Amino acid sequence: MEKKIVFASSNKKKLQEISLLFSKYNVKVIPQTSLDIIDVQEDGLTFVENAILKARNCCLYSGLPSISDDSGLIVDALNGSPGIYSSRYCTSSKIGEDKEIKRDQNNINKLLSKLKSLPRASRKATLFCTLVFMRFWNDPCPGIFEGYLRGSILDYHYEDGDFFGYDPIFYVEKYGETLSKMDITTKNKISHRAQAVEKSRKKIFEFFVEKTYS
Repeated sequence: MEKKIVFASSNKKKLQEISLLFSKYNVKVIPQTSLDIIDVQEDGLTFVENAILKARNCCLYSGLPSISDDSGLIVDALNGSPGIYSSRYCTSSKIGEDKEIKRDQNNINKLLSKLKSLPRASRKATLFCTLVFMRFWNDPCPGIFEGYLRGSILDYHYEDGDFFGYDPIFYVEKYGETLSKMDITTKNKISHRAQAVEKSRKKIFEFFVEKTYS
């Protein structure tokens, strides 16, 4: 039986990363956009609430098992901001505009302006991810998996072009570089998203085994 799950997001960069992470487990990730499913309104107050909203919406309209990812940057000095609003931190960045790179650039610029007076030692931050797996839209016990990566925020941004989220300014001390400069193999071992995917593997595999023999 082919293992297929629908991914509840229209974010192309996130889809690429999730697809690559699941590919090593022979799970095919289907983008919700290929099924004409649009993003649901994320009006939860926590990562887990928003992730459940997205996965439930995707299950409802696809009729297939779905996964969703709600993730963001938590900056200690900003009392956890931008948090669940990380992707829409800069209010002038519209969700659809050309979107992801332009939006990410604006978000980074706003964050750096907020932190401009702080030294590196006061710029500690966490990239956090909640991954939700739902078998069907009214699944009473969705799988909820979390991953996080500690680092710090650089006080400059010198990278333009093809990058993802806050990766250009998120510095990981142990590796001596930002996530955007890190080779993809290393990033996909240590990232917040990679950790959440790894934790989800057992529950997702159990689901497909049950389907095979049911």
